[in-house]
Amino acid sequence: MNASLLAIDPGAHSVALAVWVDGVLTGLSFAEFRTRESMADWWQHEWPVYPEGSRLLVECPQVYQQRRWKGDPNDLIQVAVTVGVLIGGARGASDILLVRPHEWKGSVPKAVHQARVLGAAPASDRNFIESYCDTVVKRHNVMDAYALGRWLLNKEQTNGENVGRKNAGKATKSPGKAQDGKRPGRSLRDNEPVCVPVARGARKTR
Repeated sequence: MNASLLAIDPGAHSVALAVWVDGVLTGLSFAEFRTRESMADWWQHEWPVYPEGSRLLVECPQVYQQRRWKGDPNDLIQVAVTVGVLIGGARGASDILLVRPHEWKGSVPKAVHQARVLGAAPASDRNFIESYCDTVVKRHNVMDAYALGRWLLNKEQTNGENVGRKNAGKATKSPGKAQDGKRPGRSLRDNEPVCVPVARGARKTR
């Protein structure tokens, strides 16, 4: 089974989605909804496209200090509801990761951050993004979903390389019990992704 990742930028009434399979960008999607029922219905049909074991990465809303806040703070509640719909419908996911905006992109302005991400992206990803974003009005939502997923993939690649260097020449230890006598658990961020390809350029739902 191919390893893949679904990264989502949730909105108050929208969902932007980017999909990677074995580290290769294979799908982008943006959907807007007039009701929660239509959103839940869309996700109920969208999620089963990915087999059991898919990994889901979702940006969760973050409360900022009032001086840094932009827009209506009540929108955070609506975004949180969207996150709940997505998590609640993601049955069979191998892992569900929630990341706050500041954790993955800091305080860099959106336009500046997205320009940096796109500039550092592989040529194939840039072509894919430009081709898909020509068909959607809210390009920044799709770019945030892409940037979120790219952040995690880059982070995991860097961590993997560091682990490989540290373990070079060392014998592999079989998993056992921790020093406190308890079997080490797996944190929400430690699970490995599993999934399959999706069609290029997903459908839009309104």
